[in-house]
Amino acid sequence: MERTLALAEQLTANGQWREAVDLLAENNRRHRDTRLERKLVDFRLQAHSAMDWPQGGANWAGTWEEARPGAPELLVIEAGDFNAQTLAEGVLAHGALIVRGLVDRAVTDELIEYIDNTIEARERHDEAHDSPWDYTSPFMEGRPNKFASKDEKKRAKVKKGSIWVPESPRTMQRLIEVYESIGLRSILTEYFAEPPALSVRKWVLRRIAPDSMEAGWHQDGKFMGTDYNSVNMWLPLTECGEGANAAGMEILPVQSREIFETGGEGAAFNWTVGKPVVEELKKRWPLAHPHFNPGDALFFDHFNLHRTAFGEHLTEPRYAVESWFFASSGIPAKQMPLLF
Repeated sequence: MERTLALAEQLTANGQWREAVDLLAENNRRHRDTRLERKLVDFRLQAHSAMDWPQGGANWAGTWEEARPGAPELLVIEAGDFNAQTLAEGVLAHGALIVRGLVDRAVTDELIEYIDNTIEARERHDEAHDSPWDYTSPFMEGRPNKFASKDEKKRAKVKKGSIWVPESPRTMQRLIEVYESIGLRSILTEYFAEPPALSVRKWVLRRIAPDSMEAGWHQDGKFMGTDYNSVNMWLPLTECGEGANAAGMEILPVQSREIFETGGEGAAFNWTVGKPVVEELKKRWPLAHPHFNPGDALFFDHFNLHRTAFGEHLTEPRYAVESWFFASSGIPAKQMPLLF
């Protein structure tokens, strides 16, 4: 272990960040170790700013002729048909893409357990005890405010909220292994025409309690900006959506590539879209409320208009992982880039 860590440090000193990460990841895959997993969080955070990222240029998927606007409905495909071209067709031409059966049920069950372990560790505040489930890297800027306090009332919000994935080192490394197993890095590299990066602030574990409160319609580009290329993979780990007992996602398959007016009549916040605007948009793009099985994946970008579904009939919590990927050369610094 000491030799592995020393070699990894030597590699980073020579600017070989990818090699150092691969070395630690391979050793950790063979034998899970908290020291390796925490060091991987540190290295991945440091690596992005330390490495050179050439511009992808005009070859990214947004220029593909095949991605011209299609039918105003979500594109739904099977996992075997998932590639950079179907991703572009779904996200850019249809507003969003659903990939059925992208992740195996055994893996989604495992990830549910990981989320529970992470939440329990946060509630116990395990950070000072070398926990693989609770860690704040010294290279991580900030922390979700509602999880920072030891106050019981604030910490209780974890049960129905969210935690940044890199705050749970074991979960982070396992998720990256899952993403590698489905070929996500190569698909996104082709889609962006350059390597993808993850965002710490937008890579989130979620365990959401059933709630009858109405959620607000929003586009992530409203508060992240639009001068970049992005893809979000929303991965439900439990059955949810239409006909299920856990909240899914309501989506308007918008194809106009614009940010709509926010904060107006009927808007809960200054970054949400008001009801009259949504009703007008529904005349052009019919509302979608898909049913998801565990391991189905929803892909969209920062122009997508969506909200969490709600209703008094909901009785089960929803587990999910939200993963925002960006073209490495253009990811906003405030999103805290992470090497993928």
